Order: sequence, then C-alpha cells, then structure tokens
Amino acid sequence: MILTPRPKLRRYFRCRTYLLASLAWAAVFLPQLFGGGYGYGSDSGLYAGVSDLIYSRGDWLTLMAGDRPYFNKPPLAFWIHGLFLHLLGPHLWAMRLPNFLASLGCILLTVHIARRLAGSRVALFAGLILATSYDFLRYPNRFILDYWHTFFVLIAVALCIESVRRSRHALLIWAGVPVGLACLVKPFMALLTLPLIAVWLLTLHRLNRRSALCLGTALLIAAIIAAPWHLAMIAIHGSTFIDNYFGREIIHRSASEERPVWWYFQNWATNYWPWLLLVVLGLLNWLRADRFRRDIRPAAFALVWTGCWIALALAFGDKRDRYLMQILPTFALIAAVWWSRWSPAFLRTGNPLRLDLLIAFCLLASIAVTLSPIHINLPPKTGWTPMIQFIRQHPRESYYLHPAIHFREGGSIYMQTGIWPHNASSIANQPVIPPANAAIICDSSRSTLPPGPVLFSDHQFTIVRNTPREP
Repeated sequence: MILTPRPKLRRYFRCRTYLLASLAWAAVFLPQLFGGGYGYGSDSGLYAGVSDLIYSRGDWLTLMAGDRPYFNKPPLAFWIHGLFLHLLGPHLWAMRLPNFLASLGCILLTVHIARRLAGSRVALFAGLILATSYDFLRYPNRFILDYWHTFFVLIAVALCIESVRRSRHALLIWAGVPVGLACLVKPFMALLTLPLIAVWLLTLHRLNRRSALCLGTALLIAAIIAAPWHLAMIAIHGSTFIDNYFGREIIHRSASEERPVWWYFQNWATNYWPWLLLVVLGLLNWLRADRFRRDIRPAAFALVWTGCWIALALAFGDKRDRYLMQILPTFALIAAVWWSRWSPAFLRTGNPLRLDLLIAFCLLASIAVTLSPIHINLPPKTGWTPMIQFIRQHPRESYYLHPAIHFREGGSIYMQTGIWPHNASSIANQPVIPPANAAIICDSSRSTLPPGPVLFSDHQFTIVRNTPREP
C-alpha cells in the first residue's frame, strides 16, 4: 500500500520551496528593521527626504532635495518609499519596509526562475543561498535603489523563461513592462535584459524571427514606459537636467576609474563565503560536456547572464558591490545546481523536515532579537544626535549647510527634524552666500569655521551664526 500525504501536507509541500525562502529572509531582515540611524555619509537620508517631499509638496515629476532639484535618479523608487513614509510616518522602519518587500520579491522570483529551469530542489537551495548571501543581505537597513531595480529585472526574466517553457511568445512582449519600470528606478541599465534573453534563446536554438520580433516589441514597450518622465524633465528643465542626468550621472560616472578593474572579483573573494566555493565548483562542473548538456537551460542562462553583466560592469568606471546585485540570483542558481545534483551524497540526502525546523528556529530567534534591547544596526555617529536635538529646539533659525558638508546630509536632518537646511551650492555648483544671521552647520573636522558667534558645538558639528563682514 502506498501512503500519500494528507491534503494539507500536499499543499504545504507545493508551497514549501517559496515559504522556506521567505521565512529565511524574514529571519535575516527583521533584526535590521528597527534601530540605528541614517548614517553620516550615506544616501539613505537623502533618498528618504526626497521621497517624503514628493508627497508633502505634491510635485511628482521634479524630485527635490530641499531647495535643490535632484536630477540624479528616476522617480519610481522614491514614489514607492514616499508612499510608505506618507502613510506610516517619517520613521526608519517605514523607510526600510519597502526594501523588505522588494528584496523578498527578488528571492521569490529567484526561486521561481530556478524552479522553472532546474526543478524544485534546486529552487529551494537557490532561494536559501540568495537569502544568506552577504552582498544581498547587507543593505536592508538602508535606502538603496538596487533591490527594486533587481526585482523588476527578475520579473522580466521570469516572464521570458515562462515564455520558453509554455511556448507563448506574448509573454516575451509583456517582459517590456517590468524592464520599463526598472528604467524608472535606475537609468537605462535594465534595457540590457532583453538582448541577454535573446542571446540565451540563441544558445538554446529557440531564437527565431517571431521571438526576435517579440523581444524587439518588448524593448519598444520599455522605452515607451520610461520615456514620458525623461521627456517631461527635459521639457521642464532643459540643459540643466541633461547635463546632470546624462552627463554627470551616466557619462562621467562611466568614465571614472576610482577602483581597479578586478575590484568586483576581489570583493566576491572577500565577502561571498561560503557560497563562492559552491559557485566555483558549479562552474568547474559544467566544464564537462555531458553535465553541461544535462543542465543546458540553467547553465546557458547563468553563464550568459552573469558573463555579460560582469563584462559591462568592468567597462563601467564607477564600481559598487550593489551595482551587480542582478547577478546574485544566478550565483545562487549555479551554487544550488551543484549542491543539489553533484555534491557528495551526505549533502544531498536527509530528512527535509530538519531544514524546516532549523529555519523556524532561526525565525523565532530573529523575532526574539528584534523584540529585545539588542540592536543590530549601528547607532548614529558621535555628534549627530546632539546637533539634531539643537535644531529641534530651535526650529525658527534659518539653517545653511557649510560647503564642506555634502548636500545629502540635509535629507537626514530633514527626516529627523522636519527642517531641510539650505544648500551651500546650487545645482550649477555656484556658491550661495548665506544671509546675515543665518545658522551655518559646519563639520569641525573637515572645514574651517566661519567667523561669528557659536550657537552649538559638539564633537563633530558646530553651528555658527553668520556675521556679515564689514566693508
């Protein structure tokens, strides 16, 4: 007699792959949801302030950093985070909550993609590997655009893979929608998604005239979705927007060489343990032709996707670990294929319920840490909190940031006080002379204090009353 699971258990095992990956990510994320600060030198405060101003001022097109137009990024992620801040209040956890949704979406899409390419067992391991990869889990407490960018890109990839699986070319066309949305999160990088899918289809001998036409149509749809905001900004701001958005943010950053070409490999060799070993073993495993043919769909996709994105990133001058977040799912896929199919038997066998219990225990421990006085996030730097308290106690002062302080710090001050200090330079980098009696916020460690009476002084920040010089 063959025993079959009860209906509830059957439903559980159908959802188990997605559920375990979600619970693992919740266990990682929850302790980072509360506590800490915006951080001095981080873009989180700036992005949160820009997002909040969208709803408080009602200007949905021109992003504003206080009194300064912010032309560096498209608006979609700011619209999303701003909605949460508008509904839940200007709290750190409200700023971080959309990160959880976007990153959780990335994990679930990775599970779905791996399941379609290589089966449920590979999908389970891929989701768990991505959820515990340091380069993926290090940013939930900050406001970064890369989670949302990766989320929309993976939606497009999932639609294309589903199109191949079901032989439905219309899904290739629909992939243009998330690509267009990704272009409203970060400039234009997501457009590479559709050509890379075309290369993958070519390796599978599935690229024909019809699929190529569908991918071309998807690319056109992506451009139609992304174009209106860009054209509106050009119409409103003209050359100022073009010089900053296309010139400084794209051309200048692509030409800059702050870090060496091999920096990404050095970063992975430092941070991607223990999964880097499995990725290397998986790649070496595919050097055998018979194993590559068996894993042709995941292998071809992972190699095309990873190789092309790395080549593009190496050619791009400005290098950050989060700029290649979209290849972390394929790293997880490579490692998961080796783990579930080619690793030693003792790593592939065992009671699956032990894994369920382990993840449940980790989630309970995570909840306990979250509810305890223990804070995972770093506290605000010395000098930041007293300065914020002074501004709260003196809200009627006219505050200006000293030129030595980056304008992004105004966003952190705004999120904690409701006051965004005036910027010391305009968008054209022309100096702005603070009026008489203005309160100038200075970083004592980076700049010479201007003349005038000191209103506040602490370890790092000093606020000086501006005194006009006698002629």
